[in-house]
Amino acid sequence: MKKKLKWEITLYSSDKELFSTEIPVGCTSERKVKELLRSLVAKEGLTYEEIADCYTNCNAKRHAHHLEITEEGTKTRYILSCGQNPYATAVVNHGGKSGERMGDYPAK
Repeated sequence: MKKKLKWEITLYSSDKELFSTEIPVGCTSERKVKELLRSLVAKEGLTYEEIADCYTNCNAKRHAHHLEITEEGTKTRYILSCGQNPYATAVVNHGGKSGERMGDYPAK
């Protein structure tokens, strides 16, 4: 029986967990998960001005990197993260055996 994959979404401030939820991989896209992470970080820790600065062109003097997404993948899990403090993560655990490839999860 195949294990149902899910996004494990968590918002942190320093070491404190502020929010956590799970969303089945088939219920959303990676693009929407990235927007969710940005929204959680912005709501919890940024001013309106800081949020606006994140949406300016990268070469603009006022551009800020607060809402950039980083991606990390291993053979058994895929991780998205956003922010520094607060910060949010989204993890898909493949749960495969060591050496088994994760495949195309999550679908982009």
